[in-house]
Amino acid sequence: MPSIFARAHAALRHRIEFTSLVLVLLTGCAGFGLGRDVLTPSLRLVDVQPLAGGTLEQRLRVALVVQNPNDFDIELDGMRLELALNDRLLGRAVSAERIVLPRLEETRLTLDASIGLIDVVRQLLQLNTREALDYQLTGDLFIRSPVDTTLAFDQAGELYAPSAVP
Repeated sequence: MPSIFARAHAALRHRIEFTSLVLVLLTGCAGFGLGRDVLTPSLRLVDVQPLAGGTLEQRLRVALVVQNPNDFDIELDGMRLELALNDRLLGRAVSAERIVLPRLEETRLTLDASIGLIDVVRQLLQLNTREALDYQLTGDLFIRSPVDTTLAFDQAGELYAPSAVP
């Protein structure tokens, strides 16, 4: 019959072995993306094209360039976007498309946005007085890999008419 000291020693040895195994597994998993900081990709509006719409709703095809600043690929599982022009919400778009953003590269994405007719009229009235449109992109990127998370973005810039490029 083993003594109390032998049983306590065996139990302690099993705890140490278990703890060591857990630490090794966690350290190994860090190399596969767990524990990595994921920098938020930057987005830039590059084009807006009108699509067919109804009487009270219009559709726009919004083209974006997404830049991945990370040293690893990012798998997007979708995104949610709000587009504001000249400090006014113009439209909203969502996409469930799965896209891989290659490491340290830019990728062009297109989304179809819904906008109200009144918002279109307001924007057209302001177009005659401006050479450039100030835009703001806000929303969320749904990341599937290397970690399953959601990254919020809020980025702004200017969109110039082709004849007004400085």
